[in-house]
Amino acid sequence: MEITLSPLKLLWRATPMFKMQVARRRRELFNHLRPFICEAISGNSHGSPQTIVQAAVDACKQESQGSGKPQMRRDEDFVEQIFCQLMIFFFGGDDAISTVIPWMFKHLESNPDCVAKLRAEHDKVLGLDPRAAADKIRLSPHILDSLQYTMGVIKETLRINPATITIRQGQRGFDFNIKGSEVPWPTDGFDLFDSSITIHRDPENFPRPLEFIPDRFVVAEGHPLHPPKNVWRGFQLGPRQCIGQEMAIVVLKLALVAVVRDFDIEMAWDDWDKAQQRMGVKVSKSTVEGDRMYTTGKATAHPKNGGPAHARMRRAKADGTV
Repeated sequence: MEITLSPLKLLWRATPMFKMQVARRRRELFNHLRPFICEAISGNSHGSPQTIVQAAVDACKQESQGSGKPQMRRDEDFVEQIFCQLMIFFFGGDDAISTVIPWMFKHLESNPDCVAKLRAEHDKVLGLDPRAAADKIRLSPHILDSLQYTMGVIKETLRINPATITIRQGQRGFDFNIKGSEVPWPTDGFDLFDSSITIHRDPENFPRPLEFIPDRFVVAEGHPLHPPKNVWRGFQLGPRQCIGQEMAIVVLKLALVAVVRDFDIEMAWDDWDKAQQRMGVKVSKSTVEGDRMYTTGKATAHPKNGGPAHARMRRAKADGTV
């Protein structure tokens, strides 16, 4: 999702051609998903593993039964309703994934000790052969829940670079105080921006807040590094939290499993600059806090230029491991 003030982009989105393009892509997605939705509605998938499509169908059926409305049938209106729900879920999860992956590998490049721990966990849980990991996960998907340090890497990335923001409407009688002041600040008539990055960088919530420490999400409660309840807001909290966060976490785990034991990832700003110059594009080497990679003008925390990087295949040892 892009927030833009570019007149050309805004005008393009208002053209019939753009709307036709969106409609065509939507129709392609619908035609692809329709057989799966119809199968889930008919109940032919009973006994098979729970899928996102089946979960959406079950939720809509339960909502219909609870409201006293007529039982949902396998008609086109219901298929369309399920499709719309899935699009919200897929696009929400996909945006979070594309936001987090560049930041995740950037932090890992800067912290080789974390990469070593990550690889060791994958060897222990998934076996020494990275190529066999996919089959093992396919047969036992819940094995991903055992990757605690991997989850710590994901959550620590989102602590330093939260994927989403949230804005809430102020209410009468809901005031707040600034630390060190007794003056109440009313919120009625205002929109409140909940700054996750400020919460995440408060040393009272996260000791050594500027350091990348995945172990803070692995250690037991009571440990000095263990964060207090509800201070981690990588996908935000409450009714406006990221709807696709569960899917995003699974995909991020799979990305780490598929990559870290076979590849070394390193940022490639010099090569990016050269490529841009060859195309006649003016290169901006601006930095934030001394770093070329920083959040740009998107609704979510997409890194500048997508975070250009090199992926280098690791050398295999004589026994086939890397």
